[in-house]
Amino acid sequence: MLLRRLRRLVLAAAILACPGLSGTVPGTVAPEPKGTRPARHHEVLGLENVHDLGHGILCGGEPQGDAGFAALEAMGVRTLLSVDGMEPDLERARGRGMRYVHVPIGYDGVGTNALRRLAKAVSTLPGPFYIHCHHGRHRGPAAAAAVARALHRWTAPQASAWLATAGTDPRYAGLHRDATNALPIPPDEIVRIADPLPERTPVEPLVRTMVAVDHEFEALRSLRGNAFGPSSEAAAASAMATRLSELFREAARLEGSGPAGAELRHGLTEAAEEASRLAVQLGTARDPSDTEKTFRKLTESCVRCHRSHRDPPATP
Repeated sequence: MLLRRLRRLVLAAAILACPGLSGTVPGTVAPEPKGTRPARHHEVLGLENVHDLGHGILCGGEPQGDAGFAALEAMGVRTLLSVDGMEPDLERARGRGMRYVHVPIGYDGVGTNALRRLAKAVSTLPGPFYIHCHHGRHRGPAAAAAVARALHRWTAPQASAWLATAGTDPRYAGLHRDATNALPIPPDEIVRIADPLPERTPVEPLVRTMVAVDHEFEALRSLRGNAFGPSSEAAAASAMATRLSELFREAARLEGSGPAGAELRHGLTEAAEEASRLAVQLGTARDPSDTEKTFRKLTESCVRCHRSHRDPPATP
């Protein structure tokens, strides 16, 4: 359970001209691809790491504000499939005539139930489809590959090649396993899938808190170099580090008991202390080398915790 819990507009015409964006007919399976077709990569304002896998399936990062949703609308996307723990931006999606399906997954794998929901959505809802996680590198690509395996007869080598193209870290062994091992789901079985397709799936408080940590850490990282020393951005960076410390402490309070929980709480508390130290250093305009050293220690603390509690694959 613990592993499961820690879980540009100008190209519109060009992208719509891509043969893979005509959508799919509900309940059908595309002909088996010939060889391994590299996924086409697009640079799009408001979206990270956008790839076209064909079959009306796009994959990438979380839509960033109005620009991201405008780009999706220009590409003709009708349905968004989020596998991120962050709550989907339903208001912006609905405002542009798009529907969300929220199927959060962890870094330990896609999972059978999640794949069934995703396959049902791609088979029964209007396309084209945009499958996304936070940055579009790990969970989203794995989910997209699993769907392509289940519905469009992708081979295991195709799925593996796609994950390499997307930049999915090999350390996420569960994502690679589930993407390459997904089995075809026949149309008659799709019809029998009764799993709901919610626009928003409730997530546990710890998951919500760690999603907030991820976003705050990315914002702090974006100021690195400019703010890690005397600068006009140091105060903003110090405030971010303070919020990070508070979030880590909140996550530690939320974690349960038992050996795994105690180990995780220790890691979260350690990260909170490093973030608090970083906030003080940024607030007092300390030597940038000291600030950088603390930032690195904070990053290393997160990496150690991820290796133990987030990244290992769950048992299939």
